[in-house]
Amino acid sequence: MEQMGKYMFLIPVMYFSLAFGLGYIFIKGYENRGLMEGLRFGLIIWVMMSIPRFCAEVIYYRIPKVFDITNLVAGLVIFPILGILFALIYKPAEKPAG
Repeated sequence: MEQMGKYMFLIPVMYFSLAFGLGYIFIKGYENRGLMEGLRFGLIIWVMMSIPRFCAEVIYYRIPKVFDITNLVAGLVIFPILGILFALIYKPAEKPAG
């Protein structure tokens, strides 16, 4: 527990870098297709992040399977919501006329 306390500052760093990275990826692939684009992005990110994590948890960690499945389902909820939020928030800068 003492060792974990020394590294707790990394949690906000992890989430900030995750948000920044996902936002960057979203902007680079932005096609201005609305909420469905955000939903699609969220589902793709879920496949890329949650499924490998689920597999690693099943293989390496001796925790009840309900926690593994809960993390998998939570990702299926969280990542599409994040994608939709990206689609709602991001508005590309207008190009100057001329």
